Amino acid sequence: MVNDMKIMKPKEIINDYGFTMVEMLVAASMVGLLFMAGGAIFDIVRKDVSLSRDNMIETLDNLYTEQIIKEDILHAKHSLNSLSLPDDMNRNFFDFTSDISCVTNCKREFNLYRESVEGAYSKTISFIVSDGVNGEELMYNPVDAYSKNSLEFKSLNHGNFFEKRYNSPWRKNKLVYLYASRTIRVKDFTDGSSAPHKIAYMGWVPRDQHLGKLIPEDVDKQFISIDPRDKTRITSSDKMLRRAPYVEGLGNFVFISAVKIVRYKIQTIKENGVLVGKLLREVKLPTGEWKSQIVGHNINMVSFYRETIDSPSISVEFNRDDNKKKEVNP
Repeated sequence: MVNDMKIMKPKEIINDYGFTMVEMLVAASMVGLLFMAGGAIFDIVRKDVSLSRDNMIETLDNLYTEQIIKEDILHAKHSLNSLSLPDDMNRNFFDFTSDISCVTNCKREFNLYRESVEGAYSKTISFIVSDGVNGEELMYNPVDAYSKNSLEFKSLNHGNFFEKRYNSPWRKNKLVYLYASRTIRVKDFTDGSSAPHKIAYMGWVPRDQHLGKLIPEDVDKQFISIDPRDKTRITSSDKMLRRAPYVEGLGNFVFISAVKIVRYKIQTIKENGVLVGKLLREVKLPTGEWKSQIVGHNINMVSFYRETIDSPSISVEFNRDDNKKKEVNP
């Protein structure tokens, strides 16, 4: 009987599915590692998606800001030699030596900086921008504004001149810019450091378009409305037409264009407890008020500059609060 008995060896603990405890512990550890790896990967992907989203938003914001500014400075030709704005070196930013090459003091730069106080604004820069939406530029014969039997001024719209023209810039409550294409140079600066003068006048068309008097616009006293030959101030379209440069034997026409006054400035606001800059674009209304819109976020500085005043080109560079720079070339 004793010889028939078998000696039983201790067996390893086996579960109902046939796995040992060691195998179960190893499997559990691997599953834990997989969960940890999966969580880490998910966190990395989440951060990458968030970063990509932020980069995409910043890129779109850059493109929007760039497009708005670029469109304005491309159509800001009437600002040249018509606006007086001291740049950072106290030289007129809008000087344009169209008749001579510049040799010295040629560069111009005007910078807007975000202020360090909530609610504060930077200084502003204004432009006279062509407004093609409200009519095309027209060539204008000064005699059309006067009585045929005398030299009495009647109106720029005398005889319904503009009503007879397609897509005329003469529209009620809209701003028009009247100018002579020939400039006047009182003194000859061979180095091109001084710009010639333009004879021009700017004003709002009244509600009654048949009235002869425009409501003057001085662009916050920046508009140059003086004849340099005798320092006479041009206070009406009549004076402008009478003082337009005259060349005997040539067609002495002037031009009239629909325009708008656009200005830029940076406003400092607080977001999440941090001071940031918003770039504002404002358009002047006939009431004298400004219609404002935000065209750039997290703006620290905007630099408008001209490499040389014998070129009409204006460039822009803006610096965001993260110190990333963006250049805008029209």
